[in-house]
Amino acid sequence: MSWDTSTLCAQLRELGVQPGDAVLTHSSFKSLGPGNGGPTEVVKAILDTVGPAGTALFPTHTWVDAGPDSPPAFDVLNTPSAKVGVIPEAARLWPGAIRSLHPTHSVAAIGRDAKWFTEGHYAGGICGIGSPYDRLCDYNSGNGYILLLGVDHERNTSLHMPEELLRIPDALDGSGICRLTDYEGDEHLRVTEFHSWRHRNFMVLDKDLDRDSIQVCGFVAAAHTRLVNARRLREFALHALRTNANYFWAD
Repeated sequence: MSWDTSTLCAQLRELGVQPGDAVLTHSSFKSLGPGNGGPTEVVKAILDTVGPAGTALFPTHTWVDAGPDSPPAFDVLNTPSAKVGVIPEAARLWPGAIRSLHPTHSVAAIGRDAKWFTEGHYAGGICGIGSPYDRLCDYNSGNGYILLLGVDHERNTSLHMPEELLRIPDALDGSGICRLTDYEGDEHLRVTEFHSWRHRNFMVLDKDLDRDSIQVCGFVAAAHTRLVNARRLREFALHALRTNANYFWAD
């Protein structure tokens, strides 16, 4: 089935995205199949669906090869995203997009509350308190969502958040000093933490999220898609990790 912007909007609404929502999208453009448009049309479809009262967020990460022994230099205007696909890169370049200053896990936001989501996210923790991932959970009485467009929970950065909040052993791999260049071209040195490279099995929670109606599954074009309530996901993951700190690493 070929897609265009209006098709994507209709399918996103059917999945449950409403005007005024805040939606953080992890994505695979190829998963959509053939269509009448590129990644910018996907960004437009998400913006049209959340409307002028909503906010669209995208991961513009730059964590590749970063760690305590190789802290990155990050320029908010000029450092491209990496390993997150072409849709977030289109969002990073979108007129009016605001990108957070975090050196490894920045987020680009477009819409009414873009500044609120991104301000203060520049170093220290990655996905913890005050980050866009955390603020999404508290947005407008539970109207913050994670859209997994053609990808699954292995790409869901928000699942690192409960690890950080609970300081799960082996989830973090130390800290280092990163060089940040802000929107004015000024440079800053900031200490930031790094996720460990130990593999997690984030899909361990997929069936439970279905069971508890924390996520809704469907298709957007040819892409199998999950729409996840961010607040309820945080509650579920915090409970699971408090019960078993190795929940994401269980066989």
